[in-house]
Amino acid sequence: MVTGREWRAIREEILRMSQQQLADKIGTSRQRVSRVERDLAEYSFSQLKALQDIAGLPLAFLLNLEDDPPPWINAYMALDKAKRRQLDGFILAAIKLLK
Repeated sequence: MVTGREWRAIREEILRMSQQQLADKIGTSRQRVSRVERDLAEYSFSQLKALQDIAGLPLAFLLNLEDDPPPWINAYMALDKAKRRQLDGFILAAIKLLK
């Protein structure tokens, strides 16, 4: 499984959500998200499936069946915060155009 520190990085850096926002999206409590991020609990399969849909990460990666994250994560995380925010804006604009 992904470690608590990695879950927190996914939530903060990729999803840009609070613990409560993520909890609402995956159908759990903020306290459970906190416990997962401190390595005191794990997400259920249905929560992992929801995270896969939200984050765009393969379920095999979230279950630690793949050693490496998808290549786009490393490229995204290598960007400074300003460039990540700019890229996020482009992605959100593209999503709105597709709706």
